[in-house]
Amino acid sequence: MSATDQTPEQRVERAEAALEASLAERNRLWAELQSRRAQERELTELRERLAAIEGSDWWRAGKPLRLAQRAAREPRLAAKILRGYVRILRARLGL
Repeated sequence: MSATDQTPEQRVERAEAALEASLAERNRLWAELQSRRAQERELTELRERLAAIEGSDWWRAGKPLRLAQRAAREPRLAAKILRGYVRILRARLGL
């Protein structure tokens, strides 16, 4: 049925249904936007907290212990870490 074949009441009903669908879509998109903004704020806050932790003296002082624990769990990693330290020492000593 074309728009010209419809009664004014039918056109109004059709327009109201289209408007309702558009409003529902807008509300869904608005809610999604608000959710994403909240997630972005939370992510920014968590990144800032992580940077503060990793920049702390406590975190830097504990690095050798964390490396030792990880190396104990992963022997290949231990060998790789030791090779890296040997390379650094050789470079510093000029060997």
